[in-house]
Formats: sequence, C-alpha cells, structure tokens
Amino acid sequence: MGFIESLALFVSGCIHGEDDESRMCRRTIVRNACLAQCLVLRDISVRIQKRFPTMNSLVEAGFMTKNELEKFESLEISYDKYWLPITWSVTHVLNARRSGKVINDLETSKLIDELKAFRECLQTLTNYDWVPLPLVYPQVITISVYFYFIVCLFARQNFRAAVVRTDLEFHFDMVLPVMTMVEFLFYVGWMKVAMNLLNSFGEDDDDLEYWFMYRRYMSQRCAELTHIIALWVFGTLCKVVTQFV
Repeated sequence: MGFIESLALFVSGCIHGEDDESRMCRRTIVRNACLAQCLVLRDISVRIQKRFPTMNSLVEAGFMTKNELEKFESLEISYDKYWLPITWSVTHVLNARRSGKVINDLETSKLIDELKAFRECLQTLTNYDWVPLPLVYPQVITISVYFYFIVCLFARQNFRAAVVRTDLEFHFDMVLPVMTMVEFLFYVGWMKVAMNLLNSFGEDDDDLEYWFMYRRYMSQRCAELTHIIALWVFGTLCKVVTQFV
C-alpha cells in the first residue's frame, strides 16, 4: 500500500512557488493520487466499497471533481481505469516544469518516479486480488492436515503399556506425545493464518487489521494533512540556533 504522506512531502519539495496556482498544483497532484488509491480499494475491500458505493460519493467526499468524473466516465475501455488519476498527476507535473514551478528536469524525473512507485504499490494490491488461489488448494491443505493428525491420534499411542506390579501398587508406563502436540499447534496455526490471508481484506474478525489503515487514508483528517503538506509546508523553516536543549 502506498503512503500518501511521502508523495505529498516530495511534491511539496519539488514544486516551488507560494502563489495560489503553485499551491493548487501541489494539492491537485496529491488529491489525484488519493483518488487512485480510493479507486483501487473500492474494488478489493468490501468496507471501502460500502464507504464509497458510487463514483458520486467520491465527488461528495472531495476526492474528485465533477469535471474529472465526466472525463473519467467518458473514457470507455474494457478494463479498469485506476491509472487515469495518476496520468492526470503526471500531466500536472509536466505543466509545472513548463511553467517553471519545477526548476530542473531532474526534479521532474524524480516526481514522475515517485508517482510511478505509488502506482506500483497499488498495482501490487490489485494483482493479489485479481489472481486468487484455486479453490482446491485450501481444501487439499485442510483435508491433509486434519487427516494427518487423525492418523497420529491412533498411531502414536502406546497401547501396550508396561505394567510393573509390586506388593503395594501398580505402575503404568504412560507416554505423553509432546512432539505431536507441538506439531498440531504449528501446523494448524499456520493453516489458520493461510486461510485468513486468502481474504485478508474481508470483514470477518479473523481477517487482518487493514481497516485501521483504511480509515486513516480515507478519513478527512488524513486528507487535511496531505493538503497541508502540499499547500503550506513549502518554504516554511524554523529559526536556526546554535544552542541545544
């Protein structure tokens, strides 16, 4: 999953200018990256899809403008359009270079590479969602593990315990299968973890806690943070002093 704060800091450092046009350029680049992340998470997470059920909900949340929604829907292709907001951000970077807001080609290349790295993180999530494991794989693993321990339940018992008789009491040679118990804990535990990873973006209690990170990225507070980084952090500097606390 891409971290939008890193991209926002990079955009704030490479796109210069304190006028309204420069600030809106930085904000638009970061907002388009957030939009691309929202589009990906809407398709792979049930909770995010419930949070943004339609494209108009993205407009209402501030991740997309009505004009951008019209352009997004006007592009008719047979596959997903996650890359389109990233393309808009790249176009804004190139326009900023032409207008002098980006002072050299090296910073332009670094900005495009940062957007590319952010898109690759989103592509990794979609790849895991697009290529699920075959249904027979978890069935074979489950049957094999449980069948193995059912066999161990009988095969590793000491049916003929040695009996030592004295005048006072009987002594039985009892065997506790410690290694079998350890195997059961490890194998069944690994199997349960693997089953949870099959649908780690679900809503069950056993799924991984991705929802906290989702809420962090999709919340208004995070949007305000990234916009503050893109709008106001550029050029701000504390006074340099020689004293240490």
